[in-house]
Amino acid sequence: VAVALLAAGCFAVGERPTYVLGAVLLQLSFGLDCADGQLARLTGTFSPLGGWLDAMFDRLKEYVVYAGLAVGSIRAGDDVWLLAVVALALQTVRHALDSAYAVTPAATRAKDEGVERRATGDRRRWHWARKVAILPIGERWLLISVLAAVSTPRVVLVVLIAAGGLAGAYMLLAQARRSLRPTAAVPAPEASAALLRMCDVG
Repeated sequence: VAVALLAAGCFAVGERPTYVLGAVLLQLSFGLDCADGQLARLTGTFSPLGGWLDAMFDRLKEYVVYAGLAVGSIRAGDDVWLLAVVALALQTVRHALDSAYAVTPAATRAKDEGVERRATGDRRRWHWARKVAILPIGERWLLISVLAAVSTPRVVLVVLIAAGGLAGAYMLLAQARRSLRPTAAVPAPEASAALLRMCDVG
């Protein structure tokens, strides 16, 4: 979080060298973010609270970076607050849609199918293209970093909105298609396990 806040601060200065430094710091922040989750799993110190905090801090970092880009752009003479707000709103809607689909039977089935494919070494055609098309956080941050380093905050935000809108539409259509697909009969033990995964005891 601290490194991402430094990146946002660099973006807020509004000068080319600080845009480049902010881009480097943003990538460093993402690397640290990936490492802490892997370390928690490796050492068995992960928890539901840790997972929730990780997701919340990811949102916080992203929103602060958007704000930093907007402030830097204003300091450079180009007011892009409206674009920053639209990018924030779009990303918030995407996160809400993702979380809404996270516990459906279709999502559970898709996750199980993915585990089976990885275990057998089988990959769907266009596997990586699909992963990039949904514009997850790593790809978004790479997009922000590269564009911030070589262009302006206006370009960064316009591309984020366009790419995020396309990715959101693709994900929504894919999730709806998966949800509407007829389900095959499931053996009783597997059905019980699936129900336990979906159970909300809170």
